[in-house]
Amino acid sequence: MTLSVLQHVADLETEIHAKLPENYRRFLVEDVGEADACDVRIGADEFASFYGAHVLGERNQTYDIQSASPGFLMIGQDGDLGYFIHTERGNDVIYSQDLGALGTLEMEVAAVDIYDLAG
Repeated sequence: MTLSVLQHVADLETEIHAKLPENYRRFLVEDVGEADACDVRIGADEFASFYGAHVLGERNQTYDIQSASPGFLMIGQDGDLGYFIHTERGNDVIYSQDLGALGTLEMEVAAVDIYDLAG
């Protein structure tokens, strides 16, 4: 763990006015680190990119996530499929949703936490 990664996580938590779930926070610090993104294998032949703490705010602004899906933070994506955590529930559940359907359909539960998603 480097101080700068921890600072990016703290800055993100301040920006979103919420504490990140424990396992997801650990993933950001230990697995993504200083990188912009980390590719995670999902299933046998699929990968998704999960963003580093220092780019999460910008990615969410680009896709206007909080307007379409208040309380959710997009943490990664695989093409048009986004992966999210709910910042107000305080648990590690990972949700998924087609980015074109944000705000119109319920988020689907993808995994109990980031490590379960990565298998």
